[in-house]
Amino acid sequence: PVVKGDDNDKYLHTTFEGKKNSSGTLFVDANNSDEFADRNTFIYGHNMKNGSMFRALNDMTDQEFFWRHHIFCINTGNGFDNYEVISCYATTASDANTWRISFEDDVDYENWLKKITDRCTYDCVDYDVDKNTITLSTCRGKTGGPGRFVVHLQKKN
Repeated sequence: PVVKGDDNDKYLHTTFEGKKNSSGTLFVDANNSDEFADRNTFIYGHNMKNGSMFRALNDMTDQEFFWRHHIFCINTGNGFDNYEVISCYATTASDANTWRISFEDDVDYENWLKKITDRCTYDCVDYDVDKNTITLSTCRGKTGGPGRFVVHLQKKN
């Protein structure tokens, strides 16, 4: 399950059932709406050594792994939908361009989509300015460090 709290700290070390746990749970950014209605919705998860949570996102750097796993099935509360990767790359927690939720208008959103897709090393599916984006994010590198790996998704046609 993916949960949402009042801040982005609660579920770092709390399960969706509210129990303390170092693995935490997958959670939506506290600044996002509850209905995946924002132009970009963030879902965060730990990069666990045991392979759980969002550990596999970092494996997207391997082209063979990427092409075997470039479609994600997500239950957004309105049923299951397939999402395709439009971009994935290593970044940092301070990369302001990656961490955007809202946009001034369609032109601003399309400019952002162009920037993030230009960062991908693979020839992913084309983005669609009329579709919202879901961004999956996990840590990369040293625990507690600034490294992140993100995967941007849009609903498959």
